[in-house]
Amino acid sequence: MRNGEIFETKANKQPIGKYDKTTPCNTHSSDLEVGDAICLFTDGFVDQFGGAGDKKFKAKAFRKLLLSCQDKSMVEQKNVIDKAFEDWRGSQEQVDDVCVIGVKIE
Repeated sequence: MRNGEIFETKANKQPIGKYDKTTPCNTHSSDLEVGDAICLFTDGFVDQFGGAGDKKFKAKAFRKLLLSCQDKSMVEQKNVIDKAFEDWRGSQEQVDDVCVIGVKIE
């Protein structure tokens, strides 16, 4: 993320762990600037059922969530993301692993 805009790098679709048909992952590089933020995440957050109608959170809503808290400290961002997940999930069982890693370039 940079200045309120998300620049997305598509990941290879490949599970982590033992898998019968592995292929090498692509390597990506980016020029970073002070103030940029990098966010790596699994599909667990966007695939979580919840909210009105017990639907998936979806990628568009996740991007909106990330942009909504980008001006906060990394600790505050973690709290916002955690709360959003728990509020969305409600009483639904967690369906997958959820990992969100954020790094801010200073």
